[in-house]
Amino acid sequence: MREARRRTPELRVELAHMGVDAQVVALQQRRIDLGLLRLPADVTTGGLVVEPLERDEMVLALPDDHPLATAREPLDGALLRDEPLVFWPRALAAGVHDAVTDQWWRRHGFALRIVQENPDTMVLLALVAAGVGATLVTAGTAAAVRRAGVVYRRVAGAPATTVALVHRRNPTAATAALVDVCRAVVAADR
Repeated sequence: MREARRRTPELRVELAHMGVDAQVVALQQRRIDLGLLRLPADVTTGGLVVEPLERDEMVLALPDDHPLATAREPLDGALLRDEPLVFWPRALAAGVHDAVTDQWWRRHGFALRIVQENPDTMVLLALVAAGVGATLVTAGTAAAVRRAGVVYRRVAGAPATTVALVHRRNPTAATAALVDVCRAVVAADR
């Protein structure tokens, strides 16, 4: 947003927090012009353009007093076989949820043991700090969000998602300007 304002100060942007599936529906119904979401997502309409931006690996968020909090990285995923996890609900982003849990199953041979769900990452991290369970968050979230009582650890064979822009074909000039800014910011970070 800072770069968008710098480049086009006259551009008016309204941000709204929506789940992945809700963004796709809102784009299809023309209620929003641009979505920033995680793939895979059910983007089946021919009228939408999906532009993958970057891959984001999941990391484990643990209570800071957990025995694995100081273990050597990357952690062996097998160590989490009996670990209780707090996680976001499948209804929030079915494609991403299924991809993460499926990747976990294929790489580690067991299902994640989800004991509580919440759609809000900050609440999930509060539950981790309270010792309810660990959770998986993206490496981008781990880099941006520090929470007392929580440590982040890399896991060998961790699932990953891809951050993508989604917009309609033939975007408005304002949407095209935002798309260009997103591309430039991601390219500059590489």
